[in-house]
Amino acid sequence: MKDKQLFTELTAEFEAPVTELDDEVAATCSGGAAIDIYFGGPNPDVILYDKENRGLGDALQINAKAFGGDDNLDNSAIGSGWNNKTSSIQVIRGNWVIYQDSGKGRPSKVILTPNGGPKKDGVYPNAKAFGLPDNSLTGIFRTNV
Repeated sequence: MKDKQLFTELTAEFEAPVTELDDEVAATCSGGAAIDIYFGGPNPDVILYDKENRGLGDALQINAKAFGGDDNLDNSAIGSGWNNKTSSIQVIRGNWVIYQDSGKGRPSKVILTPNGGPKKDGVYPNAKAFGLPDNSLTGIFRTNV
């Protein structure tokens, strides 16, 4: 009886509080490697919109770790189908480089940031604001900062 009581006390003493893990950490802890980019997560880093000013229409939510991205948003393996579709962008976290051509060709001169855009709120309401012709974005990558 005494051993059982000691075991119960030790168990209670060493119980750790539960901590919520983000998707990338959870994937790593579960034995899978963290992926560079994923689409449709509940807490996106950046959102691409097919209408100006984040208007009603389709939106693509993206998460990526540093240097993660997709150089061909029409890649059927990833299934995003967003090549040449973006008309406005909202950056929530991270800094992003976007490209007009697959293979990181013709980068925008604008680095997308959470405090960038015309109103410094991370919203790039049209193609002119993010530095590419409308509906020409093909690739997007998160930088190391």
